[in-house]
Amino acid sequence: MQLFLLISFCLCVYLASTQEEPEGIDDEGGDAEVLYNKTYSEYQTALEKAIFSNYVNTRRPVRNISTPVEVSVHFHIVHVSVNQEEQTMTVHGHLYMTWIDEFLGWDVNEFNGIRMTRCSKWRVWQPKIKVANR
Repeated sequence: MQLFLLISFCLCVYLASTQEEPEGIDDEGGDAEVLYNKTYSEYQTALEKAIFSNYVNTRRPVRNISTPVEVSVHFHIVHVSVNQEEQTMTVHGHLYMTWIDEFLGWDVNEFNGIRMTRCSKWRVWQPKIKVANR
């Protein structure tokens, strides 16, 4: 009986040691460690590196050069002052512009579901605006 138990025990140890590990997130490749230990800011940094690695902010943000860039402009007036003697008018406000940049896109699944990010305005293309008084 003891010999049977000893053989059974050795067989169980042998089978357990030869059993293959399941592939996936918990394999020895380290995927689970990377996934569980990466912070939101690390995903943000990786996203920023990915989208700005080949980006040129002096190039119009369209893939087809003959396509115009549609820019929506909104001006929010904060204060208007008029000087009748000098015949001048001063307007203070905020200018908002929006457009689609075809080069600044990413797959949200590759960056932990990040759908929106912010960056410095000098890193992206901006339309040139001239204010004229005629």
